[in-house]
Amino acid sequence: MYTHTSGDANMPWNVDLVTMVRSLIGDMSSSNYSDNRLRQVIAIAAFEVNNSAGIQKTYEINISQISISPDPIEEKDINFSVMTAYKAAVLVLQGEVRNQSLNSISINDGTSSINLTDVTKSLQSLYKDLSARYEDLLNTYIMEESSLNGQAILGPYSPGGDLINWQYHSDYRANNL
Repeated sequence: MYTHTSGDANMPWNVDLVTMVRSLIGDMSSSNYSDNRLRQVIAIAAFEVNNSAGIQKTYEINISQISISPDPIEEKDINFSVMTAYKAAVLVLQGEVRNQSLNSISINDGTSSINLTDVTKSLQSLYKDLSARYEDLLNTYIMEESSLNGQAILGPYSPGGDLINWQYHSDYRANNL
């Protein structure tokens, strides 16, 4: 079993993000994943979120040492923290779907039957839902933090195009009188 403890075990992300991921994957009793394993997945997720296009604040992430610096919880970077938690949950569920798909069997013997395909279907549904939510969070963040936020593209035939043309050139409308 993995026993590595992170060098920054007292950092708030070690508690808060682990709890957030546990709630997203439905493991609040800590029965399926150790805290250290989830911290490792969170570090990988933070690395992926940090390298996403449009993320403005960059973090130093060391996957082998399981560290994120500066701590996104202390920095009150809610966007990065939530996206990291969702990405970590997606990574965990991706592995769960893969493992459960190998156990997805259906056996019928007369009146007796065993059907384990519903477990895989429900995990796959949760995986797709969390993946879509993560993509929505990332796209919303990129749109809101984009340098083009609130700007418009005006063409020659759009309302306001005459005003733009008039500011940069002589007023062509005066020649038609």
